[in-house]
Amino acid sequence: MKIRHALLAPALIALLFSWAKPASAETWLCDNDRSASQYPNCRNDRYDMAYRSGQRGDLNGDDRIGRIGSYQWMSDSSKYYYYYAYLANRDFTAPNALYTRWDTAWRFLAWVNQNTAPSGWNYLGSGWSSGVAVSGSNNGMAGADGMRGDYTNGTFASPMASAAPKTASEAACGIYSRISADVRDIQKKMLDSIDHYRTLSGAFDIYFSNVEQSDFVEFKISRAERWSMVDKVDAKGMVESFRSNGATLLSVGADKASYRAQPVFMGAAPLGPRAYYNQNCEPVYVQRQDPVAAGYANEVALPQNYAFWLSNPGARVLRKERILGRDAVVVTGLHDPYLRKKLNAARFTMWVDDATGVLLKLVGNSATGKQAYFIEVHDLKFDEPLPTPAAIAALAD
Repeated sequence: MKIRHALLAPALIALLFSWAKPASAETWLCDNDRSASQYPNCRNDRYDMAYRSGQRGDLNGDDRIGRIGSYQWMSDSSKYYYYYAYLANRDFTAPNALYTRWDTAWRFLAWVNQNTAPSGWNYLGSGWSSGVAVSGSNNGMAGADGMRGDYTNGTFASPMASAAPKTASEAACGIYSRISADVRDIQKKMLDSIDHYRTLSGAFDIYFSNVEQSDFVEFKISRAERWSMVDKVDAKGMVESFRSNGATLLSVGADKASYRAQPVFMGAAPLGPRAYYNQNCEPVYVQRQDPVAAGYANEVALPQNYAFWLSNPGARVLRKERILGRDAVVVTGLHDPYLRKKLNAARFTMWVDDATGVLLKLVGNSATGKQAYFIEVHDLKFDEPLPTPAAIAALAD
């Protein structure tokens, strides 16, 4: 089918989860309560998202939510933090929530697809900062719940690099690893797909019924030269454009009159386990910061959310298959209760490029077989020469 236009339950997670807390680590924790008394080192300086209480799944039963607008978590000091957002509410559906951090300006931190993110603490990236903000973009409902910043004696090591995993916590949290070796292999490639190609270009349709997302995305990525060009067309023919040269991200709104240029800083690739449980038995997912800030293109080019879906027990490799002229691994699995309810889907099947971990196709169906979402890729090209476009070169001026 093509469209063309102009808390994750602990007992259900099975990927190499283990306790992994950096040595000598300290944590800044901030929620979104109207009162900061619960977190004395936390300030909420701006909030034009709606406040809600009595919410199931939220860190302390409350959150902020909005189709547009932003929310800021501010600390009482500036340090080199590793940031994590708590995403466990089924109403958080923004496909491209923008996270920024504050030092002397609001710097790009991460694009996060809140609609497909696993339930728990989701890693955003690192940098010197005294605060983080999340913004919606009139596409789904962006949510703000808990925010966490970890630092380790001011060092710049990647998250969890300073301590070996303590696997005994799996039993303490009621977790039993059942992921097979072949599923683990393709999952690892998906989490680090950006390492397996020099350039990537193509287009894809993406449809998620729960958020009425129906977009066509075209993109070009040069990992070696650290730039990306992404254009998204929605069902009404409105275009959003994104350009990054690794130092600056330019976003141009659908009205062509609104644009935002932001400095970009990318921390090192994460070391250690990419998924684990903290001492509260809360799941933590370490998404890799996208070095080319490719946003919507990462549904295909760096499909980390979908890789984490494979942690659910029962995911299995069905077969190998040729698709788009590539050797693909076909993997199927069941959604955990959180995503099953959120996406109105019981089962997923994904086609993953065997060489790189790039997503080639994704289909999700309800228990009755109704299609709930899909991603269909077209015209995908690997490692072809991509001359630096003038629009990218202009970002340096």
